[in-house]
Amino acid sequence: MSFTEEWVDERPISHKKLVDEFYDFEYKSEDKQQSIAPIVRALDIIKVIIESLAGKDKSAKVLKYTLDVINLFVQRTRENIVRWDPQVLTYYKKVLKDLKWWMMLRHPITIAKIWVVAMSRNFEIKASYLSQQLSTYRYILRFGSSPFQVLNIWKKLAQTYKEGLTASCIHKLWFNEDSIREVINLHNTVCDELVLLYKLKVWDHKDFYNWLEKQEAISWEADILFSLKNKLIELQEMKQKRYEMLIDLRARRQALELSKSLHRSRENMSPIHNQLLHEFDNSDDWRRTELEISSQLEEYRHGISMIYLDIMRLSCDLIANTTDVLNMRVPRGTYAVFSLGSGLSGLMKLWHTTRMDLERKNK
Repeated sequence: MSFTEEWVDERPISHKKLVDEFYDFEYKSEDKQQSIAPIVRALDIIKVIIESLAGKDKSAKVLKYTLDVINLFVQRTRENIVRWDPQVLTYYKKVLKDLKWWMMLRHPITIAKIWVVAMSRNFEIKASYLSQQLSTYRYILRFGSSPFQVLNIWKKLAQTYKEGLTASCIHKLWFNEDSIREVINLHNTVCDELVLLYKLKVWDHKDFYNWLEKQEAISWEADILFSLKNKLIELQEMKQKRYEMLIDLRARRQALELSKSLHRSRENMSPIHNQLLHEFDNSDDWRRTELEISSQLEEYRHGISMIYLDIMRLSCDLIANTTDVLNMRVPRGTYAVFSLGSGLSGLMKLWHTTRMDLERKNK
């Protein structure tokens, strides 16, 4: 086999083979990095999350829909008890008002049912109230961005007018994804802020409020679809970069192995081959350490994980919001369960990104 034939390996490489080949290398290097990584306390991460606007919103979302799911479970428990014994619901207030200790001894099961129904009712009322307040709180956190979005749209309109209102200008400025998303976000923000003003009793028109909620859901649906599409594209690009990095790493290892074998037979090589080998050995481009390579691979791996969390969050939002947009008849709690999944996914991503930021600052 000639020098050129030995240097070039044209066999096709599958992604699975590359991942299997460098699995130990990547994760052993990751363990080395973690052993020297700065320690970040969970309290520090929580502090940063709570102080950020996104952290407040995600935390409130998780808390709200956790309450909604628990409230649904409590409500179903109460309904089952009442279904078993209809008289419990009818007389529980009267029994609790005139409750005597001897009644608990004579009818322990009935009194226990009455207590569960009473406590369930109280919990449902308080949990529903707290859930409504958390929802309003999240509206308040999002409030106030519409003037800036209107200003951006106005600047684009002014630019369109300045360039002569030609078909090519309109197509260039408005018929693209960024402009469409700007209009959708403005529509969603205006509806969102008007809904908040209704909740704060600044204005009162129930029919218009219902229409606004529907419009808000539709615009949010479109925004979710755009975001989901972009994340899927970003995921493919990130995987491709990682795949290329693995190929590059494999080529480097093969080159190093070839260099070692050529060193053993260097005396029989031509001057040109000796010069090529000397340039290869002294090239800075081939002197990357395992730590640098594993660091870049770790960045790709972390980026892919974060994109998966985004896709999970957007998918949950899409399913939950679609039930509203299409007025689908779904089991109670469907919206709350998927919204909770969305909130947890977003909070997990925020936790990981905050931890990594703190680790970089502490280095």
